[in-house]
Amino acid sequence: MKFTMFVAAAALTTSLGAQAADWTVIHDESVLGIIGHQNGVAFEGEFLDFDAAITFDPDDPAAATIDVQIDMSSLDTDNPQRDDIIRGIDLFYVAEYPTARFTANGFAVEGDGAFAAVGDLTIRDVTQQVSLPFTLAIEGGRAHAIGELVINRIDFDVGHGQWAANDPVSHEVTITIGIVADAAN
Repeated sequence: MKFTMFVAAAALTTSLGAQAADWTVIHDESVLGIIGHQNGVAFEGEFLDFDAAITFDPDDPAAATIDVQIDMSSLDTDNPQRDDIIRGIDLFYVAEYPTARFTANGFAVEGDGAFAAVGDLTIRDVTQQVSLPFTLAIEGGRAHAIGELVINRIDFDVGHGQWAANDPVSHEVTITIGIVADAAN
């Protein structure tokens, strides 16, 4: 499986009016995933099942909201043995913690088409505040958002037993998303 993943929320580079709009994620064009390193070699994984509720007004990015819920059992790294280990008790423990979540209220303008969403990321029932940088372009009523966020998996209690060490699986994980969304009418 070869793909690039991105992290994004919602913000617009062109004005669509002063009223906040709800955005509908186009799942077959969007990607939410991770990049990790196992034995020094990068691997990618994609979450095949996630939902995102996005509200955004380009004239008032501080009033934006996002709520993303991720089915942790839907991770596909194109390696079934690795996927089973990641879903297991020592890493994601999806039997106990089936959903991860990212919520943010308000986006900060970082520059031309660049934004940051400061919010709460919850994995394995551990919540940490993170700042999610992203860019977004709008053409017509369709938004294309990309970005990425590097986290330490140990901060979210992901890594027990042999998986607690930084080797063979690096503590650093990049969460990446490429979101395509349409403005609701």
